[in-house]
Amino acid sequence: MDKTILLQSIYKDVLTDFDRLNIPYTRDVPIVINSRAKRRQGCCKKREGKFTIEISEFVLDYPVDEIKNVVAHEIIHTCYGCFNHQKRFKAYGEKLKALGYNVTTTYKGEEKAPAENDARYMAVCQNCGEVIYRIKRSPLIKHPQKYRCAKCKGKFKVYIINGR
Repeated sequence: MDKTILLQSIYKDVLTDFDRLNIPYTRDVPIVINSRAKRRQGCCKKREGKFTIEISEFVLDYPVDEIKNVVAHEIIHTCYGCFNHQKRFKAYGEKLKALGYNVTTTYKGEEKAPAENDARYMAVCQNCGEVIYRIKRSPLIKHPQKYRCAKCKGKFKVYIINGR
């Protein structure tokens, strides 16, 4: 099945469930596939008062129930007062449990850590050897002198490992 058709079908199912539970989401929000995202599952953007939902392409390889959880998470962000992960956001997530959803604010799956082969940069603690990979030139990579290792408080040295 085409990924766009799959996403649109799941999106309609999730919106139906929101209607069933009377969760007040923003109507007519476009949902698109983001083929560039490597780490985040999805995001809800708000520009000039209009929302857009992006779902990362790799998420569409998950089982349908997990895709629905990601889509529901992003739809909750369109609800009034839910552009963050605070009390109201979590309350709507709890309400969705009645229909079998498991909406969380973080995901600790192995897909989230950038692998060595995806990373362009590597920060290595000069004290304990802890390695942190980064795909993008993050603040840690730009200014390693401003950061310390969480394990031992050592200093980082940055290496470019995959210069494209």
